[in-house]
Amino acid sequence: MKNRMEQGNIIKTGKGKATMLKNGIILVETDDNLVLEVEDAKEFTSAVEKLAKGNKCLLITNPGKNTTAGPEVRKYAASEEANRHIRARAIITQSFAQELMANFFLRFNAQIIPTKLFHHREKAIKWLLGLSDKKPQVSLQKSKK
Repeated sequence: MKNRMEQGNIIKTGKGKATMLKNGIILVETDDNLVLEVEDAKEFTSAVEKLAKGNKCLLITNPGKNTTAGPEVRKYAASEEANRHIRARAIITQSFAQELMANFFLRFNAQIIPTKLFHHREKAIKWLLGLSDKKPQVSLQKSKK
């Protein structure tokens, strides 16, 4: 991947950075004024995978101001490949336009992990950490009696 620079718990990509926070959550931040392409999303996926060290992680996505992503990027972001190392995702929106796009993403791309929108990072962190306290849900089957 081009333009990748690693510094401890931060991996810089061509369009932003991924940071392992002290609470174990990975924060992905994109630069401002971008139209993200699938290759950019794959670069962020690779950075998250490296920071998570192959484990499932909690993720906050914080797009930069005026940053958007087309339908192919949204499709990729909902895919098994993009989410293989993510347990749950919080998306922080900074504008009405980003909120509309994020809602569109949630409604029209089947989510394979818990995903929720927030306006504030603190609320996103609280939600994600609350999920980590819960035990994995077990699929219950009807008993044959």
